[in-house]
Amino acid sequence: MTDKYELTTLRDIFEKVPLHKIDECMKELTALMRECKSVEAAMKGFAHITTGDADNASCIWPEPVTWVDDGKGEVSANVSINDVHVATLNVDP
Repeated sequence: MTDKYELTTLRDIFEKVPLHKIDECMKELTALMRECKSVEAAMKGFAHITTGDADNASCIWPEPVTWVDDGKGEVSANVSINDVHVATLNVDP
């Protein structure tokens, strides 16, 4: 059975994720955060080129984040524009 953890704060990781799984959880969350920041940088660059204003683009970190303890090491993030899903990014940490 695959365990899922709804995480909003660092305290959630501390309280919900078993001790022997914290490293794996943090590795995957780090990969997700790095990917989201990279997408945000690309979006800001595109917005600056097309509109002259990089502030037109941003990434919103989801609350909560669902960490799936499936041992696969896969990370995915949904990309939406104006609340319309346009892509899913998959990352291997």
